[in-house]
Amino acid sequence: MFSTYYHGDELKICLAERKKLLLYVWERYEFVSTKTLSIPDTPKSLIWCGAKLCVGYKREYNLIDVQTGSMIELFPTRTPLASPLTEDQILLQKNNISLFIGHDGKPTRRFGLTWSDSPLALSVSSPYVATVHSKCLEVRLMFGELTQLQSVNIPNVSVICSGYDASFYVATKSRPGKIYRLNPIDFNTQISQLQESGKYKEALSIIENLDRTQISNRKETINSLQLSNAYHLFMIAQFGSAMQLFYNLETDPLQVISLFPNFLPRPLNEQYSMRHNDILLKELEGNSLASALIALCEYLENFRDENEDRQVVNGNIPWDEVTDRSVIIDTTLLKAYTQTNPSMISKFLMRPNSCHTARAEATLRDFSKFKELTLLYKGKGLHRKALELLFQLGSSTKENQLLGTGETIAYMSELGNDHIDLIKEFSKWVMERTPGEGLKIFTAKRLPYEALDVKQIVGLLEDMVNNVDTLSPSIVIEYLEFVISELNDQTDVLHNKLVFYYMDKVLELRNEYSDFPNIRNKIAGTEPGELGIYHGKLINFLEESHYYIPEKMLTRYKNEFRQEGLYEERAILRSKIGDHFEALRVYVHEMNDFYLAQTYCENHIKEEEDVYLYLLKVFLTPPDENPNSPSQEELTKAVYDLLNNHHMDISTTGALEVLPEDTPIESLYTYFESILRHTNEKKRNSLVNVNILSSEERKVKAELINLRSRVITINEDTVCPLCDIKIGDSVFAYYPNGRVICYRCWKKSDPHVCPITGTRFGDNKE
Repeated sequence: MFSTYYHGDELKICLAERKKLLLYVWERYEFVSTKTLSIPDTPKSLIWCGAKLCVGYKREYNLIDVQTGSMIELFPTRTPLASPLTEDQILLQKNNISLFIGHDGKPTRRFGLTWSDSPLALSVSSPYVATVHSKCLEVRLMFGELTQLQSVNIPNVSVICSGYDASFYVATKSRPGKIYRLNPIDFNTQISQLQESGKYKEALSIIENLDRTQISNRKETINSLQLSNAYHLFMIAQFGSAMQLFYNLETDPLQVISLFPNFLPRPLNEQYSMRHNDILLKELEGNSLASALIALCEYLENFRDENEDRQVVNGNIPWDEVTDRSVIIDTTLLKAYTQTNPSMISKFLMRPNSCHTARAEATLRDFSKFKELTLLYKGKGLHRKALELLFQLGSSTKENQLLGTGETIAYMSELGNDHIDLIKEFSKWVMERTPGEGLKIFTAKRLPYEALDVKQIVGLLEDMVNNVDTLSPSIVIEYLEFVISELNDQTDVLHNKLVFYYMDKVLELRNEYSDFPNIRNKIAGTEPGELGIYHGKLINFLEESHYYIPEKMLTRYKNEFRQEGLYEERAILRSKIGDHFEALRVYVHEMNDFYLAQTYCENHIKEEEDVYLYLLKVFLTPPDENPNSPSQEELTKAVYDLLNNHHMDISTTGALEVLPEDTPIESLYTYFESILRHTNEKKRNSLVNVNILSSEERKVKAELINLRSRVITINEDTVCPLCDIKIGDSVFAYYPNGRVICYRCWKKSDPHVCPITGTRFGDNKE
C-alpha cells in the first residue's frame, strides 16, 4: 500500500509495511529514504493529507504529522476507506457516510454523502463519487445534500478506479472476470432531465461545480434554473427563500407581484401571469397568504433601498393604465403592509413615495386607516383633503382614530405660510373647541422660510374673538406674547397692540374686582387673581419694551388715567418720552411713594444727570388736592434729606436756583458743609495731580536735555561693526547704549534690540 504527494517540484511517496510507514523523496532520478514512522496497527487505507498522512486502521483514522511523528485521532469507523479530492480536502468513509475532511482533520462541510450501507470500496472522479456494495455500485455527486443519483447493478466488483471525463473503470471477480467503463450522461442532458423533473437544486449543484467548457450557455442556464427554483420554493410555501432568490436574480418586480392576484393593474397582470402559466401556483389564503405578503414586503423594501430616488407622483391616471414601476411597487407595498404589518404604514408614508393616490386612498379607507390616509395626503401635498378628513372625523360624534382636535393641530403645525389660507380656514373649528391647544397651530416652531405672517394671524385671532362668544382676548394676548418674546418681533404695531390688550384687560378686571377693598390703590401686580397677573405683565412690558409708542398710550387712555389712576403706568409712559419731572410727580404727589421716586432716579441717573434735580423740584412743588398726596411737612423733610444724601448728584447752582428765598440757612447747614467738603476735596486732588504732572514734565525735559547733549563722532574710518562697511556720510542708526551701525543693518534688525549687545530698549528709536 502506498500514496504519493506532489507539491510544486517535490515528489514524495509513503509505503506501508505492517506497522511502519516508509517515507521517500525523489532526488536525482531516484527515491531517497527520509524517515520511518511507527504506527499502532496495520493500515487499511493510506492517503496524503497535505503535508500530513491520514492512515485508516480497522476501527479508526489517525492524522500523522510526518515531521514530528505526532498523531491525532480523527473518528472511529468500520470502513476505513479514503480518497483524495482537492488540494485542501480528502474524503473519508465513516460507516455508510462519506465525510469531507480538511488538512487540519476537521470537516469542511456540514453534510456528508450517505450510502445505502457501508461500502466495500470508494473512488472519486469529479464531480462524482462511486462506492462498491455487495450487489451494486452507487454513484452520487460530491457536492450538495442530494439524494442518491444512480444505482448500477454490477455484482462481485473487486476493483474500482477513476478515469477521465468523470468516468469509472470497474473489474469483477466472477469467472470469467469482466471490466466495465461507466460513462456519465452528457451534462446538458442531465441538467435538462433534472429541470423537467423539478429537481432544480440538484441541477444547480451540478452546473455550479462544472468548468465553463463542460456545459453550454452556463450563465443563462443557471439563471433559468434559479428562477424555476424560486417559483418552486414559492409553490411549496418557502416564501422567504423564494423572494431572496428573486431579489438575487434581479427579477422584474412586476413579475414577482404578479404571483399575487389583484395587485397589478389588470393589463399588466395578464401580461406577466403568462410568463409563469406553465407553473401551477396554488391560491394563497389565510396564514399562507400572510406569510407570502410578509416575504413580498421584505423583497420590495430591498428593491426600493437600491432605488432610493423616489418621486412624489400625484397624477390622475386610472390605476389600470399605470405602467410606472415605482408607482406599482410602492402601491403594492402599501397594500401588503395594510394586511400584514399596519405599524409600518406610517413610517412608509412619511418617506418620499410614489403611491398611486386613488388606489392607495381606497386601500387605506377599506382598512379604516384614516390617520395614515392623512399622511398620504400630506405626502402628496393634498392638504385640503387631509384637513377636510380631519375636520370630518375630528368633529364627529362617533368614536374614531382622529376624534378631537389633536391630529388637526399637529397637522397644521407643520404647514408654512404658503398654506396660510388653509390654516385660517380650518383653524376656526379647532379654536372654538380647544382655544388653548389650538393656539399651538400658530406658535409651533417653523423654519424661517415657513414662518407665518404674524399680522394675518393676529387679524385672524381678533376676528375669531369678535365673532365667537366662547373666545376671549386672552388668546390674542398669548399669541402676541409669543411673537414678541420668542420670535423677537420689534415692530411698534404689535408692541402697541399688546399694550392695548394688557390695558383693556386690566381695566376690565378692575371692574370685576371692584368689590375688593382698596383694590385701586394696591401696587401693580400685587392684586389678587388674574388682575395681579395681567397688571404685573403690563408694568413689566411697559418698562422693558423699547418699541411701543408711549404717546399713543397717553392719548388713548387719557380719560382712564384720570378716572382709574393707573399711576405706575403713567409714570413709566412719561419716563419713556423723557418727561422725568411728570414721572416723578406721579410717584410723589399721586402715589405718595418717595422710595419709588428715589429708585426711579437711581435707574435713570446715567441717561439724565439732572434727574435728582427734577425730584428736588417735585418735592418743592406744593401738594395738590389728591387724597394720596403727601403733606407739606413730609415734602419739606424730603427736600432736606435729598440734599443731604445726594448732594453730589445735584447741581449746586441748580439747587440754589429752585430753593425758595425764604429757606432758612441753618436748615441747609449740613448740605453746604457736604458741598464745601466735597469741593475742597476735589480742589486738593486737583493740586496733587498738577504737582505730579509738573514733576513728571521736569523729569522728561531733563532726560531730553541729557540725550541731546551726547556727541556722536563719525569719521572716514568709522565702520559698521556688523558688516565692516565704512559708514562715511551715509545714514546710520544710534542706540541709547552708544552703539552705532549702518542703516542697512538696522533695517535687518529688531529696531528695539541692539544687535551688538542684545540689549532691549523702549519702543522709541534714537
